[in-house]
Amino acid sequence: MREVHFKISNELFSRIEEYRLNNNYNKTQAYISLIEFGLNKTDEKIIFNNIISSLDKLNSRNNYVRALLEQLYSDLEIENNTNPNKNTSLQEFKRKQFKDIFND
Repeated sequence: MREVHFKISNELFSRIEEYRLNNNYNKTQAYISLIEFGLNKTDEKIIFNNIISSLDKLNSRNNYVRALLEQLYSDLEIENNTNPNKNTSLQEFKRKQFKDIFND
């Protein structure tokens, strides 16, 4: 183990002492625990930011697909509103898609 010395503010020292007493740690255990906790939080923040970035990309692609679908309906100039539940081709497609989801 390495010995490390550093200066901290009185306010931070008081907070660390309170943490130490609440958790029944000696000074070294308290400092090590807080440093490890801080480092783990940094790793979690990186993972969290990656998840947020992935969700943003997914949302962007979802908006793109929706815009394409709206454009498709606009370009096809579909005038009549049919009941999708009565469309046999659509129901067959949905049945196959639903079946394929659970066959992975």
